[in-house]
Amino acid sequence: MYLYACVRSETISREMVLEYMGEVLAEFRKGHYSRLLLKKEIPAPLKVPDYDFVARQLIVSGAQGIRIAVVDEFPDHAEINDLGAAKARKAGLDLQFFTSFSAGAHWLLHG
Repeated sequence: MYLYACVRSETISREMVLEYMGEVLAEFRKGHYSRLLLKKEIPAPLKVPDYDFVARQLIVSGAQGIRIAVVDEFPDHAEINDLGAAKARKAGLDLQFFTSFSAGAHWLLHG
């Protein structure tokens, strides 16, 4: 079973990510989930250097061991998302970006 969350905003920053992830993780813990599907509807990508910082903060807040699929359907974010996901995985998060909901859900359940 996974928790689905959708985040919508016009802008993004590391502080915003930590704020919404704090809220998502609180709900995650209440439901005793093991996986998270996060749909990101934000036209701006997070800056690559911020991924490492955010990943480390999320690990400190208890996100390590959670499988996280992030759906970002903006094609121009793909390269940044790939680089950022690699940084997050190196920091210890089980995180992968997808361009479709179905691919993300499949990875969570069968990957």
